[in-house]
Amino acid sequence: SADGLMLADTVPSCNVVFHPAEMRQPGPRQRTIDHLLASAAVIGRQIGRQPTLTAGGVARHLERRPALPLTVFENLNEHELALVGEMTPAIPGVELAAQPIRRYPAGRLACHLIGYVGRGEPEVGEDRADYYLYPELQGLAGVERAYDTEAPAANGFVRGLRGAPGESMVLVDFRGY
Repeated sequence: SADGLMLADTVPSCNVVFHPAEMRQPGPRQRTIDHLLASAAVIGRQIGRQPTLTAGGVARHLERRPALPLTVFENLNEHELALVGEMTPAIPGVELAAQPIRRYPAGRLACHLIGYVGRGEPEVGEDRADYYLYPELQGLAGVERAYDTEAPAANGFVRGLRGAPGESMVLVDFRGY
């Protein structure tokens, strides 16, 4: 704001994610789904949280985005991070990953003007399949949307709030894992 107050900020959120390719079980796909659900239950018991994964949600993820990580628990506190950190070598394919989340220090004050961010649908080119693209955060309303891709500056326009997209190299087998 004009008086130097922070209206919106990006802070890290530590999440537990599964890499399905590393957790795949031999045999029918249902064995992999069962293994992912059982692993989520083990971690959930360790940190005192109930997993929200369902068999249908895991199957949908394996069908649509098999090469991308599956988020199991979000926004872990320091105690939960320590508990998961102690057990991650025991479960292959489990990772603690930081993800940016938007924080609005003023709460709902002027929220209709500030707007919000969310994950948009990725643009799919002819040479890319959408199950390899992870939707990025983008401004969906208000100032967040207006300055998402470019912002006014003294000498014209500069890159907006979203920044530049990143990429990651992933090795995928013929089954999509």
